[in-house]
Amino acid sequence: MLTNLSQTILKDLNPRLRDIIERRFGLKNSKREPLEAIGKDYKITRERVRQLEANAISQIEKNLTSDIFDFFKLSENHLKLFKGIRKEDQFLSELIYLLDEKTSQLNFNILNFLLFFDKNLKLIPQNKNHFSFWTNDVEYSEKVLKFINGFYKYLQAKQKLLAISDLEKAVQELAPKYNLEEIPTGILVSYLSLSKLLKFNPFGYFGTIKMKEISPTNSGEKALMLFKNINKPLHFKEVANYLNSEIHHDIYFYPGWQKKVNPQTVHNELIKSQDFVLIGRGIYALKKWGYKPGTVKDIIIDILRKSKRPLNYEEISEKVLKVRQVKPMTIFVNLQNKQYFKKLPNKTYTLVEKIEQI
Repeated sequence: MLTNLSQTILKDLNPRLRDIIERRFGLKNSKREPLEAIGKDYKITRERVRQLEANAISQIEKNLTSDIFDFFKLSENHLKLFKGIRKEDQFLSELIYLLDEKTSQLNFNILNFLLFFDKNLKLIPQNKNHFSFWTNDVEYSEKVLKFINGFYKYLQAKQKLLAISDLEKAVQELAPKYNLEEIPTGILVSYLSLSKLLKFNPFGYFGTIKMKEISPTNSGEKALMLFKNINKPLHFKEVANYLNSEIHHDIYFYPGWQKKVNPQTVHNELIKSQDFVLIGRGIYALKKWGYKPGTVKDIIIDILRKSKRPLNYEEISEKVLKVRQVKPMTIFVNLQNKQYFKKLPNKTYTLVEKIEQI
């Protein structure tokens, strides 16, 4: 359908005008070409190419068919579902689905070309703060952009990630300030995707790109978010597998999440981070869970130092295994270190330093 519509629009143009339009809108090889490149081929100035392009557009506008207007109506009705604003790539992808077409850059270009002639719609170009989007009301879109900017400032002031339920509440609280209280919460949340400064992370939390949980710069920062959500110790290879899984590489996440990680790099980042503790062979946990750094010997010393009485092997083993993932034999072997530990006649253990203090 899309190809037929574009061919219908172009059929009355002479070969040169048709070639210029196809190249300018990327209808030939999916790549839009600048005025200079086309002018060089035709040995004319870029200004002359611009004039010819304007002439072709004028001819097309005078000869639009009913099929084209049917397409306009479908597009306009779909945009109304989102109260007149939709991010460009999302809008085009949804139209591709509605028209039962294949997703391709060429079809995206054709859609943008066709929509260019719909006087009821306007493409707002991207800038440093927001992505390009389609709208049916420029004045309303300016109000929405102010709301998005206000939401960004709100999150920056809070310096707190928002789960989806908290995000919806925050949107509802802020909407009246911008006279958007009548807009459904889901629509308002979808508007936030227009921002280049606001993102979700793979764990469903929302924040600004200045937050490391949203825009991590290294494997350690990504691992920290993973541990907080998995909430259990992991081997560094498991961490790498999680971070390299497809769920973490959606194009809508910040680019830092889309980079593949190397297991050894993850291991190195976890070792040097103050947030993690090595609790077994390659197994890490968060320090805030109660785990402490040090060897098994150090852990046993700490346990016996805090104990008001000597402890037997089973009692020591139980306490060690709460903060370390080691084999029972490792605990037993460490207890044989007579420089630090003394086995008493009743088969309990105490610290040598405690005996020396008596």
